[in-house]
Amino acid sequence: MIRDMFREVPILATFFLLLILSVIYIGIDGALSYPKYDSGIIIDKHYVAESNSTGTGVGMTSNGKMGVVVTSNHESEKYLLTVKTNKGEIVTVKCEPKLFYRKKLNENLDFRIQTGCFSKSNWGAYGIKK
Repeated sequence: MIRDMFREVPILATFFLLLILSVIYIGIDGALSYPKYDSGIIIDKHYVAESNSTGTGVGMTSNGKMGVVVTSNHESEKYLLTVKTNKGEIVTVKCEPKLFYRKKLNENLDFRIQTGCFSKSNWGAYGIKK
């Protein structure tokens, strides 16, 4: 079956193969990420409120009839601190509400950055309680 697909539509089959390999690479990179610990000075605090939204639209069903499509979106509240590290880098750090309200501007913050195993990309930065 897969051999037939490569013979009949080689460009599309190659695209899907590269897509699958990319998803596997990203998944393994994230799963094998490791923590790096750093610290810096808090230069900004930002609270993002919870948001809910819904929408409707018209769509076509598989048998050709019209139908109404309802979508909904929910995002939880976020507590973000912008930190300037000792190396001069600017990092946005997610934290819990207690840490967010306890820390003030120009205070030192210790945080953890999840770094990808292969790509060395930043998968997220999280504040450490002290």
